[in-house]
Amino acid sequence: MKDLTSSDNESEEFLRLLSEQTFLGILLLQDDQVKFANQATAKMFGVTIEEIYKLDA
Repeated sequence: MKDLTSSDNESEEFLRLLSEQTFLGILLLQDDQVKFANQATAKMFGVTIEEIYKLDA
């Protein structure tokens, strides 16, 4: 059976780098909770990443 762990890790790393380098705001919500926000999102709203994670949707 093929080990997908390294492939998954590479995909996660690619997406993390992409989200950090883009000028577009990326905000992911799940069950009305912030699961991910990039720096561009924080800049758009004039808050810190930490403040975004404390928000209730």
